[in-house]
Amino acid sequence: MASPPSPAPALTPIAASTPSTTNPPSSRHEADLDDILARLGEEDWELDEGPAAHDSPSRSTASPSSGSSAGSTSPPSTPRGPAVGARLTDPRDLARPSSASGIVVEVGSGVGFDPTFATFGQRALGAIVDTIVVTLAVLPGFLLLRLTDGAGLALLALLLMVGGFTAVVVLAARSIATSGKWIGNRVTGTTVVDGINGSFVDPGRAGLRMIGRHVLSPFLLLGYLVALPDGQRRTFHDRLAGTVVIRRSREVWNADDS
Repeated sequence: MASPPSPAPALTPIAASTPSTTNPPSSRHEADLDDILARLGEEDWELDEGPAAHDSPSRSTASPSSGSSAGSTSPPSTPRGPAVGARLTDPRDLARPSSASGIVVEVGSGVGFDPTFATFGQRALGAIVDTIVVTLAVLPGFLLLRLTDGAGLALLALLLMVGGFTAVVVLAARSIATSGKWIGNRVTGTTVVDGINGSFVDPGRAGLRMIGRHVLSPFLLLGYLVALPDGQRRTFHDRLAGTVVIRRSREVWNADDS
């Protein structure tokens, strides 16, 4: 007797495989690239809009369809300057300087100073006149020194000579500082002025010039000889005090002026 057939094994249904929700590496890289491009496009748009773009509320730079993962990091943004033609910053927003500049620009009478220098003849005549004045001032003490033999009178004679010379220097310094003229200048029609701006010098410089003129320059006449090659005819005492001696320009008459 034949045995009954054995039942067929039950077939287990195979469930359909669901695709993995995790993006493969290539898809993630493509999503990151899209995100970077989107960010670059957003920054370029803000740059074209100018400073007003920075005042608007921040916009999300990530595209909703990019599918980028939450753990991806955005590239660091590079600070950019304002675009060409953008509105400038209000100057009132800038901080004012705490102190003024230390540079001081002075404008005096030196602007347009174009003198006519005194001739050698005028300079020589003025030096002779002033030398005569100085000689007359020290002459009493010099005569007393020559005629006396005592030490006391000799000291008195020296004091008279120094006092007479000092009196001439003080009077000449005041006169030159006030009008630019001493006796020799008045005779020759010349004026002593500053060598840079043509103004009158102070009494100190005028007195220094007188001392150099009658004490140092006469030594072997070297103080006067240095004026020969000088275009401004400056002697040693002129260089010492920073002065020049000028004369009045020649008057030019034109028939059209009448």
